[in-house]
Amino acid sequence: MITIKLTNTKTTLYILIALLIIITTPLNSLANSNNHHDKHNNKHNHSHENNTFVQSSAFIEQLQEIDNTMMQNMQSAPLSQNAEMNFVLQMIPHHLGAVKMAETYQKFALKESTKQKELIQLTQNIEKDQEDEISIMKDWIIRQPLPLEKTIPESAFPTYQKALDGSMAVMHNVTLPPEANDDINLAFVLMMIPHHQSAIDMANAYLPFAVDPEIIILANSIIEEQKYEIELMNNWLKINN
Repeated sequence: MITIKLTNTKTTLYILIALLIIITTPLNSLANSNNHHDKHNNKHNHSHENNTFVQSSAFIEQLQEIDNTMMQNMQSAPLSQNAEMNFVLQMIPHHLGAVKMAETYQKFALKESTKQKELIQLTQNIEKDQEDEISIMKDWIIRQPLPLEKTIPESAFPTYQKALDGSMAVMHNVTLPPEANDDINLAFVLMMIPHHQSAIDMANAYLPFAVDPEIIILANSIIEEQKYEIELMNNWLKINN
């Protein structure tokens, strides 16, 4: 559950803690999550076709670890009554999770597989776009004056928090069908679609309280980008499953 922080006198401390979270913990934790299985992954690299279930199990395990680390970091990010700061502190670890999921898929994918070429291109786009957006958000944080402006009325917090919690639930409560257990492509798509939808929901929760033009543009760009990629993945599902 997200904890709302409203005390102005503690705003600086919360932001400093948040900066440590988004700059260090997600990268290190998610990197360790991938490195933990690198040897296991390489052990089976030359026998994908004969060890499909083993590969998919290892792949799904890595994605779940990435998801769990991302959720912990998102929930650790403090919330204030400043909508922009809340948005970027939540979206940075969310984007880091997507980047690590994309990198993990590329490690497991058979590059010569026609079925996977479209997904490999998608994951490369996810990496580039979301890493660029992470840089934008980190730069924005550094430039913000303290104390933060209150843009969310205290009376609106219950509705606001409910929307944020709902956006997390969308991606966290994913149950893969049995057929995904031996298909990394299907597993990836079925986990990335709700992850993208979560970003859309987070942006929509933020926008009613938005005041900063730079972050408003970013939020709307994220919505358009993620909707487009969800459409690509749904089309992939129709063609390949």
